[in-house]
Amino acid sequence: MKKILKGMENLSEGRLVASIKGFQPTLTKPSILFTVLENLVQNAFKAEKEIQEGKVQLTVDYMESFPQNAVVCPEGSRQYNRFLSFEVQDRGKGFPQGVPIQNYFSRPAPKIGESGFGLYFVGAVSRIFSMPIDVRTEPGNTKVTIYHPIYGEHFYFSSIN
Repeated sequence: MKKILKGMENLSEGRLVASIKGFQPTLTKPSILFTVLENLVQNAFKAEKEIQEGKVQLTVDYMESFPQNAVVCPEGSRQYNRFLSFEVQDRGKGFPQGVPIQNYFSRPAPKIGESGFGLYFVGAVSRIFSMPIDVRTEPGNTKVTIYHPIYGEHFYFSSIN
């Protein structure tokens, strides 16, 4: 887990504030989780760049209940009651109004080169690993949180090589 956060800090050139609360698992194959977080953090930096602030917050926490406000709830996700949450927060302008948030995670961008494939990738990984996603967005405060279930007594991210 610390290796992932260190990688995120290196990627962000010191503009990412990362913190871990509570439970700190050992990850068996962190590369997919890193790619998901990398995408969310890069999106947050793009949003921050628009307002020229440049700070993004990544918080990792442990929770013992299903996320009640998740906007994406993949099949099978409700069977779990322990999660690691990965919240990426920025102060950009937020998601555009008028488009259901779920669409960003369930459909690729309509044209190559448009933004949107990264969130589609996040949604695809979410469906594979039964990870709910929550999005809270308004101008100046956007939070995207993915909730990775803890299977049994361990946290694994190893189904895809």
